Amino acid sequence: MLKKILIRFSTYTTILTIVFTFNACQKPPEFSNIPSISLLNITKIYKETDERKGDFVTLNINFKDGDGDLGINDSESLLPPYTVDSIQTEYFYNLLVTMYYKSNNQWKIVNFGSNNGLSGQFTRLQESDLKSPIKGTISYDFVIDNQAQNTLGFKKNDSIKFDIEIRDRALNKSNIITTNPLILTLK
Repeated sequence: MLKKILIRFSTYTTILTIVFTFNACQKPPEFSNIPSISLLNITKIYKETDERKGDFVTLNINFKDGDGDLGINDSESLLPPYTVDSIQTEYFYNLLVTMYYKSNNQWKIVNFGSNNGLSGQFTRLQESDLKSPIKGTISYDFVIDNQAQNTLGFKKNDSIKFDIEIRDRALNKSNIITTNPLILTLK
């Protein structure tokens, strides 16, 4: 009886060793060094807080990047190419959002003027400078304030949509994704 148990244990150990060895030898996934994104989902809810009143939007974006150079930390954002002579450059934001609203059955870009609109920065997704493939999800929140409708052209019950892209530290831009239209709830 003991001999059968030892043989079974030895067989299981051999099988487990083969499985672990196979998994350890697998290559990491190969992604392009140019980031790639897809839209997981977008949500919108109207809220009134002490600071803001408007449509609170959350974008959840799946990403893949071959060398993992996504995100900027606070100290990097103060250096070229992101900031030059204390002035933010076109590269300062690494999550780029363009907003559109529908007027007379045509989509029009919302012009935020000198304000950078809804674009923002996301922090480094891996702290090491070691180049390795990464994938995951970025969640990005912003508010379309009630007051914005007075100056930016859109209004309550208008259809809106967004184009989104990201940029890595090598300044490579991802593909552009477009959300499905949403209806503004503004009051």
